[in-house]
Amino acid sequence: MASKSGLSHMNTPQDLVSYLWKTLSLPPAALSSLHFTTPNFAPDPPFLPSSFKVDLLATSTIALFTLLVSHYSTINYSPKHPPPTPKTFVNTLAASLEFKSERMYTLNGASISVPSSIGGLHRTSDGYVRIHDGFRVHRDNVRRILGLQPTAGRAEVAAACLKWKSRELEEMAAEGGAIVFALRTEEEWESAAMGRGVPEVPIAIRNLGGGVGPGELETARKSGGTGCLSGLRVLEFSRVIAAPVAGRALAVYGADVIWVTSPKLEDQPYLDVEFSRGKRSVRLDLDIPEDLEKVKELVREADVLIQGFRPGSLANKGLGPENLRKINPKLVYASLSAYPQVQEQPWRGRRGFDSMVQTCSGINLAEAEAWNAGAMEKKKVPAKVLPCQALDHASGFLLAAGIVTALCRRRESGEGQLVEVSLASTSKLLRFLGQRDGSFETGSEANSYQEVLKKYGKGAEALFEERDTEFGTMKFLRHAGQIEGAEVNWKRMPSRLGSDEPSWL
Repeated sequence: MASKSGLSHMNTPQDLVSYLWKTLSLPPAALSSLHFTTPNFAPDPPFLPSSFKVDLLATSTIALFTLLVSHYSTINYSPKHPPPTPKTFVNTLAASLEFKSERMYTLNGASISVPSSIGGLHRTSDGYVRIHDGFRVHRDNVRRILGLQPTAGRAEVAAACLKWKSRELEEMAAEGGAIVFALRTEEEWESAAMGRGVPEVPIAIRNLGGGVGPGELETARKSGGTGCLSGLRVLEFSRVIAAPVAGRALAVYGADVIWVTSPKLEDQPYLDVEFSRGKRSVRLDLDIPEDLEKVKELVREADVLIQGFRPGSLANKGLGPENLRKINPKLVYASLSAYPQVQEQPWRGRRGFDSMVQTCSGINLAEAEAWNAGAMEKKKVPAKVLPCQALDHASGFLLAAGIVTALCRRRESGEGQLVEVSLASTSKLLRFLGQRDGSFETGSEANSYQEVLKKYGKGAEALFEERDTEFGTMKFLRHAGQIEGAEVNWKRMPSRLGSDEPSWL
């Protein structure tokens, strides 16, 4: 079973939002503006088939972000005498589905299939490992480490893994640029230095100093928009999935988001279409001096920089928070990593993804234990993943919430801020919420637009929006949050990566 802590009693989104709100030292009066709704065509939650409180995590992190945007809108435009926080609403079913948004959209009526190659769970001589194969470089490195040919398939990879001990392969992969993690129990994770080096509070914020003084910030910029974040300039360096969720969340409330990707990293079309919504896209190679200078020019006029690359990647190019505060002393620098960036965390520099953190932190084994306990005639499993990329999506909304909190603080002091969230800290939050009994029976899968309509009926159509894009007609989930009197939509539809100019609107 998952760890027990003071959070295991939290069974409502209001409970968890209130806890997270308190950890951020935000004014408690704003909490009374938050309201949760559930469509009359939907049963009571949980909406996701998991022993973990994934639906609670989804609703709460989206609600935290939405309420923060609502609160920010009051202090940003009336800092000395802010009005009451506008009423803020979160649809609980829509929030759970939003954690699977990359599976929910259609193009020209067709759902998008997720490619599969050599990744996933593999048996070793003493247990199991999970391999991430989302990018070609990771697939190539795994094959090389295992002594296989560049064209080796899944069966050959599986046979090669059997010759290794799981943690030895994990370490070899880390040294060789591959993404492989050993399957651990929660007890093994928490007794290891990596697990002990994960803080309980998922959002870390600190002043970077400098600044231009209160009041001389983004509100001076005339945007003409009606979104709560209109006029905010956000520069995003990321790929999949957590950091792009943060940028997309800011964009739905009116922020001007420029998504910067590298021409050296291949596209992932089924994800790029979903997570480019609301953003402009530019391709820049940070190894080319001219492109690096273009980035610095964008930073000079940015309010927020989001980065979701491996720790140190941007800093090695002179784009770390301490470097950029000299260029832009009011910058909010938001960093998403797999493991916390604290001294006591031995894995702070490692690559990682949602599925890898689920594997090494004990979630997959704890989920399998719950599944197997009620399996009866169903096939028992050695490990079971969560019903969505919950750590990615939750971390994205937590990062977005941290960004808006930092903007609130900057509104008072004028100082630049550093915001940090890790997938491992989000994993700890989810595990510390505890596990439910029997949730595999009460939740059921709905992994596409068509399956949502089949499960909930035609009423679920209202959860989706249809727009024309350069890829065809796209139907996608609306954002689960709404703010009274505010515009909430993505004005820009997905475009091909690199299709825009590197300049602010």
